[in-house]
Amino acid sequence: MKKFLVFIFPFLIALGCSSDDTPLEQPDQSKAPNEQLEDTDSATSDTDSDSDSSQDNSSDNDTDQSNGPDFDSSTNTVLLTQTAYYYPNGVETEVEYTERVAVVPLTGSSHKVYEANGVFYIIQLDENNNVVYTEGDRNSFFMTSHNEMPRLVTSNIQSDVTLNMQVYYSNAPNAQTPEAPAEIYEFIWDYGDQGKIEGKEFIGAKFDGRDKYGTPWDVNPYKFGDTFRAQLAIINIPDKNITTAPLTELVYKEVGVVNYKGVKWRYEADLYEGEADFLSHIKPNFDRSLEDLSNTDGANNLNTISVFGGRTYTCGAEANCIGNEGYIYCFTKTPDLYMFTHEIGHTWSLREDSPVNWVEWEELWATYFVSEYAKKNSKEYFADAFYLYFSGQKDLEDFPNLYQMPDEVRAKLDTYFK
Repeated sequence: MKKFLVFIFPFLIALGCSSDDTPLEQPDQSKAPNEQLEDTDSATSDTDSDSDSSQDNSSDNDTDQSNGPDFDSSTNTVLLTQTAYYYPNGVETEVEYTERVAVVPLTGSSHKVYEANGVFYIIQLDENNNVVYTEGDRNSFFMTSHNEMPRLVTSNIQSDVTLNMQVYYSNAPNAQTPEAPAEIYEFIWDYGDQGKIEGKEFIGAKFDGRDKYGTPWDVNPYKFGDTFRAQLAIINIPDKNITTAPLTELVYKEVGVVNYKGVKWRYEADLYEGEADFLSHIKPNFDRSLEDLSNTDGANNLNTISVFGGRTYTCGAEANCIGNEGYIYCFTKTPDLYMFTHEIGHTWSLREDSPVNWVEWEELWATYFVSEYAKKNSKEYFADAFYLYFSGQKDLEDFPNLYQMPDEVRAKLDTYFK
């Protein structure tokens, strides 16, 4: 049976992918150990929880504290800090609580497993036997949820560096959501020195049965202490005897850095003969894009552009914003004018203080044709309209059946830039 891969991870930032390939679907596999409690980036519950009962549990657990390490080998328990969500009068209220829970060893590793309501969570401990949590907004003790006890399987993953990877696998459906992915892989490997292993950074991944490489967000590892952790779910492979993971390669490469036109550029160093050679590949089209955007604030929030083009990726480019800072990732050796202006459209519209009203753009997207790619969603619709508005006049003239700028769309863009 043909493998259908679904890569799953919680989104912290909005991404726009410019590609002819359909990006991988990304359901949220994270779920809380208790029906009344949810991890900080799990989906909001559809039903109100019993706040009185939950508060009582929280109070009892808070008294069970210890000045020693989180893991108590004499009782095989771990002290966990979690976040509970309560919904009094339909209003979400977040409360952090701590409880001591029973754990069992995970065969073949130093990790522990916590089971709650038939779901299994791998817990990492540091050298002092304290729980390792994610860093940043997610702040969770687990990466994914397994519907049976996970087991260590063979890692056949190739890389330019030594990963020291462990792969854990489970294959059991969730009775409450049988349509959800049943086969779950969890990967744990070295984080390295500030994200670098042997001076190289993670810039792509290869999967069994796919000709093209996935971007870093097809794996999207989270930092847990000194390690990366990532998750992968697979649908439609009912094979409980599988022994190796379908992730076949993690690409680590040396990344060069140069500043140009107020933007930090990161590039795959071994693709170019040096900094000057790299700049010769990006300057003509980037300069033209900036020229098209002159006298506007279109490119003002650009922080970093990364160019990784040593292989064919499933996605041509991606863009995101963290606050008001824009980040673009080009998966080609020589980005073209369309790529630059389209992705700048994403970073301009997705920034925290953006004036874009997405309800208005949903209406425009549903009503007026701009391009075939713009049909994908309102975010891509905006980015393609942004390109045609600033840089695509020749496309509009030469290919009127492929690219159009309706008066209503132009008028809306005029309100931002005129």
